[in-house]
Amino acid sequence: MNANEKKPWFHPYEGVEKYVIHPTESYEGRLQFNENLWGTSPKCLEALKEITEKDLNYYDLEGKDFLLEALSELVGVPQNCLYVNYGSSEVLKAIFDIALQRDEYVLIPHPGWGCYKGMITAKLGRTASYAVAAGEDEYYHDIEDLLSKAKKYQPKIIILTSPQMPTGNRVSQEGVERVAEENPQSLIIVDECYYGCAEMNLDVAGLISRYDNVIFVRTLSKIYGLANLRVGFGITNPELVELIDYVLPLHKLPNITRKIAAAAIRDVEYTEKNKREIMEAREYLTAELNKRRGVKAFRSYSNFVYISLEGYDANALHNFMSEKGVTTRLFEDGGKTHMRITVGPKEIMDKALALFDEGCERQN
Repeated sequence: MNANEKKPWFHPYEGVEKYVIHPTESYEGRLQFNENLWGTSPKCLEALKEITEKDLNYYDLEGKDFLLEALSELVGVPQNCLYVNYGSSEVLKAIFDIALQRDEYVLIPHPGWGCYKGMITAKLGRTASYAVAAGEDEYYHDIEDLLSKAKKYQPKIIILTSPQMPTGNRVSQEGVERVAEENPQSLIIVDECYYGCAEMNLDVAGLISRYDNVIFVRTLSKIYGLANLRVGFGITNPELVELIDYVLPLHKLPNITRKIAAAAIRDVEYTEKNKREIMEAREYLTAELNKRRGVKAFRSYSNFVYISLEGYDANALHNFMSEKGVTTRLFEDGGKTHMRITVGPKEIMDKALALFDEGCERQN
């Protein structure tokens, strides 16, 4: 075989599209990544100061897991209904690794997170999409469209994101129940990456006890402000947890990681304060944007706001704001380009609004 020829084991991946995260050099004005701009609990740094040499040079082989204990208390489910991995992306990937075979379909929302398709195509699976559509004041999961597509494609997995990225809306309890009941042969993933940025509307414990095909996915990256710590977890029935365990890392997450994560989870007072500040900032940004002519900011339950622009070039506006030090994110939706802005403290929002206005004025 010619040294320049691709080996046969590469052939299935010809043309497979990989999801890529674009690098950024600046920590200022990053309103495209939906990071928690208020930061994490001070108790996380306190936990870090208490790390010992034992946390570095020994494997944690104890049966007891203090992070699982903290998560069990948080969610209100037994520990055997939980599994932990490196961020919600790896929690999702574990499901695809154990459940998805070549050419099987996964039903994903549109508009939605591009990483879903990247992880699915890496397993040589296929994707079909259902609509997340615009209502008068907020988007909604088009459950009828989802159910119609499910009948057509017979998907192995169906993904419901709640709050939805990038639109910010939530799926209803009734919506999850209907999808689970009418698709008993599909795994129903409810991706709650942005949970905690508003009052919760889903009965997680009740849903996983009534439906053996429902899995919730969460992360500590958003509401807990631990994006770089990479801690995610899944919530489902013990049988599925036992199955998924086959593809999980051999060892627990590092002690350092788990101690910081447990400290964040148990600082309920800080998390509630953080949630209130996110909600207030979100309402402020939404109300201010909706005062602008040709601008529609949709109701969101996440830490970002999704915006439709009439009479403005969204790409030009995005580029202008980025050049001035505030970066947003653009999405193609219904033949138009929409903008998404992460919420943050008022001084950051005011700077973003001022640049938003200046960029719009330059187009008049």
